[in-house]
Amino acid sequence: MRTGLARPWLAALLASAMHQALADDEITTLHPVVVTGTRVARDPADVAASVTVLDRSDIVDAQPRVDLTESLGSVPGIQGLNRHNYAQDLQISSRGFGARAPFGTRSIKLFTDGIPASMADGQGETSTFNLDQAQRIEILQGPLASIYGNQAGGIIQLFTREGQGPPTTEASLAVGSFGLWKRDMTALGASGGVSYLLDSSHFHTDGYRPDSQANRDQQMAKFSLSPTEGGKLTIVANANQQHDTQDPLGLTRTAYLQNPFGPLPARQGSTTYPDLAAAYGTRKSINHMQGGATYDQAFGDDHLQTTLYSGNRHVTQFQSAMASFSSNSGVVDYGRDFYGADMRWIRVRPLGDHETLTLTAGLDNDQFQDNRKGFTNFTTTETSGTLVCGSNATCGVFGNQKRQEMDTVRSVDPYFQAEWDLQSWVLSGGLRYSRVNFNVANSLSNGLTSSQATAAASGDVTFTHTTPVLSALYRLNNATHLYVSGSQGFETPTLNEMFYSRNGANVADVFNFGLKAATVHALEAGVKSMLNSDTQATFAVYHVRVDNEAVVDINVNGAAAYKNAQTQRDGAEWSLDSQLSPTVSGKLSLTLLHAFFTNPSATTTVVGPATSSLPVASGNILPGVAEKYAYAELAWDPLPGLSTAAEFSARGRMFVEDSNTQMPAPGYAIASWRLQLHQEVSGWKLKEFVRVDNLFDRTYVGSVIVGDVFGRYYEPAPGRNGLMGVNASYQF
Repeated sequence: MRTGLARPWLAALLASAMHQALADDEITTLHPVVVTGTRVARDPADVAASVTVLDRSDIVDAQPRVDLTESLGSVPGIQGLNRHNYAQDLQISSRGFGARAPFGTRSIKLFTDGIPASMADGQGETSTFNLDQAQRIEILQGPLASIYGNQAGGIIQLFTREGQGPPTTEASLAVGSFGLWKRDMTALGASGGVSYLLDSSHFHTDGYRPDSQANRDQQMAKFSLSPTEGGKLTIVANANQQHDTQDPLGLTRTAYLQNPFGPLPARQGSTTYPDLAAAYGTRKSINHMQGGATYDQAFGDDHLQTTLYSGNRHVTQFQSAMASFSSNSGVVDYGRDFYGADMRWIRVRPLGDHETLTLTAGLDNDQFQDNRKGFTNFTTTETSGTLVCGSNATCGVFGNQKRQEMDTVRSVDPYFQAEWDLQSWVLSGGLRYSRVNFNVANSLSNGLTSSQATAAASGDVTFTHTTPVLSALYRLNNATHLYVSGSQGFETPTLNEMFYSRNGANVADVFNFGLKAATVHALEAGVKSMLNSDTQATFAVYHVRVDNEAVVDINVNGAAAYKNAQTQRDGAEWSLDSQLSPTVSGKLSLTLLHAFFTNPSATTTVVGPATSSLPVASGNILPGVAEKYAYAELAWDPLPGLSTAAEFSARGRMFVEDSNTQMPAPGYAIASWRLQLHQEVSGWKLKEFVRVDNLFDRTYVGSVIVGDVFGRYYEPAPGRNGLMGVNASYQF
């Protein structure tokens, strides 16, 4: 096991940074201000953690602004994999945390304008982010993220812009390959002490594979005002609708090698139903609405901050099986009500001429309740063991009800942080106590209504943990800062991971109350340095040990029961951002990550097309995690109002299941190109852009479905594809 993977690199970089610092002690620069991590405004160089800030140009320029992965490629430590499947959202992991998520985002806490976009169990959806109106995105990784509680493998926080000045209207339109088009309409400004932002957008794509059509509508309203002296109230409302978003499903190895852009065959050699997604009508509909308010009242240097939010989410998803139908496959239908509050007091006290003590005390309270139903995805009882839709079964419709339950998850977390700034040193620490309760009231389990079945599938479990966080940052000089941090965080299973329990060689519709929460022991050391007035570099190494991480125990026809295992992560990350000349700039980021099992606890059993028991040995690589990935960008602004850039990204191979015996997704390297024009005419601001992704038309696997029981691991990325768009704004 390579537990000391990054120590030589750290020593070398520290030596280099010290040499540079002694050579030039007077370099200063202006950084963006961030709040993620410390909860108060700080220069990123003064935060003892890996912090990346993406500004508005990084997010919106020459982009469709549909997926968060458009902007995450340059962030070391973050793997943003675009499934190109809008029924399942993106696959985003931070230092390997979140890679196993079959849909959505887990292990990474998501926020929009300080309001959680992740639920109390840690599951979140990046599709709720409004990228059109993003002002900046802050990404925090490492031990410091643990102060945010459950699932804090990292933090991604989006801040939207605020209206300023006279009324302004904006409109944008983008069109691209595979029938893609998107329009966005915005009104913003400030009047009578009230800042406002109103936005509405529609996105459509036919998809580059069969059965991958999608439509998404987003609306947003944001108002800010100052009702009291030193106070600021911000009210935000968001809505997201997707109706019958098609799910093309992943491909088996055979199907991928034969036709990476084709459908998933229903059965080998079948001519009647060659397309499994079409046969089952696999699709997903989402209606998500959320509103919240934040209030910040200043008392001199001190602040009282309060956040309240609530919302509703309704999801209907039609799933598929493979060759033989299982009652565990079918239709998921649930309505979710969620709400929460966060209140904190920030006290700032000078202790001397150059010393400041900042104390933060707060309380988080989050809750959601699901009215969850499950149905078969066909209308007749299957008897032959081979589904033939249209002859003895009609699929893609609600069949017999198999599940009815109320699922409630509550979390209550008091926390405390302290930061002591001693001019050369910044010492900080925090403590958080988390209590997360899962409650299941089951009235129908796999079609059975007996008191025994209901009682077996009902009950509750509570996870508690006290999370300590410590860090120290040393300002070697104005140009170079060194830091070290450590924490003992935790991560509960998500509701989805607890739905089923193992019953011998089968899976039972019984909630897995025996699954434990993971304990995350994390250490990180790093350097942040201005190599000169135009070049900024960061470097970090880390070691993470996870006790009781949730991994697949048994998977029967798509229904997975989980167990606990021991894992480890060792890694190193570099980033470089430089203005090479007045017209040329460059970015570079590199990541090495060794994430592996240390005590996998026996085997993973798969029951599907072919029953197998797969050994998971110590040292096996965690699936869904590439050990090497890199990004480079070279931008050129030859004339005022004209810019162009080339982007390069590369990724190593990625295993698809715990035993590492199935074909991993091969590594790849791709290039993209963009061009943008900008004009200002008589009060109008105009932007036009064109971009080409996968410039050399490489065939590669863009993301993987970890541990799919039917071997449908591979989600291919599209070949060469283009996009062009225009944006116009006018200020009255």
